[in-house]
Amino acid sequence: MISYISRLSLCRIAVILAMVLCPVVLGAGSAAREGSSTRDLSRASAPSIGPARARQQRSKAARKSSTRRLREGTIINDQSGYFSENGDTASFISDSGIEFGTLQNLNLERVVRLLKNADEPSSIRWSVTGTVTEFSGRNYILISRAVYKSATPPPAPDRVAN
Repeated sequence: MISYISRLSLCRIAVILAMVLCPVVLGAGSAAREGSSTRDLSRASAPSIGPARARQQRSKAARKSSTRRLREGTIINDQSGYFSENGDTASFISDSGIEFGTLQNLNLERVVRLLKNADEPSSIRWSVTGTVTEFSGRNYILISRAVYKSATPPPAPDRVAN
């Protein structure tokens, strides 16, 4: 008798779950068959896809719209590039094309002082070591070491004479 009752209650639970879940699944499918746009379909099915899937879709869209960034805490070792002066601070542009805002410290102060005395600050090549931070979708670097490598070489003597 008990097994008959437990089977009956399990069947009722299955029917109730099917009634609750089928409209959600069928509703998303019927919207796709009606020819709605993918944007409308994603809005209509957002509750049924779950929070993890929604986060994946948002992060995928953010990656497409953003420039190349490094993760917070990444250590940069001897990355070559140049500094672009911005008033009392500077941005570091690596040879691989990644631009870093700079966090103020004594090393940055020394770099900015040298850039202000240079004729062409962007022609000076540097080797930079530091820690990457991230804020508002942009990378910053806390410089632990900046080594002056070279400036662009002067023109050849025969070019100066002409």
